Amino acid sequence: MIDSIERPGMCFYNAFVALTTDPIYENATLVHAVVQGRGGPVEGKAYTHGWLEFANVCYDFTHKRIDCDIYPRDMYYAFGNVYEQTIARYTKAEALQQYEKFDHT
Repeated sequence: MIDSIERPGMCFYNAFVALTTDPIYENATLVHAVVQGRGGPVEGKAYTHGWLEFANVCYDFTHKRIDCDIYPRDMYYAFGNVYEQTIARYTKAEALQQYEKFDHT
């Protein structure tokens, strides 16, 4: 059984900001899913995570808002143990709607 954890981080916020403010990511998709940690304090633990995808490439803003880590999608999903049944994808317009709906101010 995989333990769940609360993992503070900036992945959701940083990915959202990149999607909604940086023209480079204008056509990317915001992705939320449960992943399983692979090392350190998250080893074997499931937690929610957010990143951007475009053209089968994942852009992970976990540790930084301006720059990001870039991986081919297949590699990212395998390495991150992404629980594919938990994936939610949002266009820029849908992400902005969700932001307003849940009043993330």
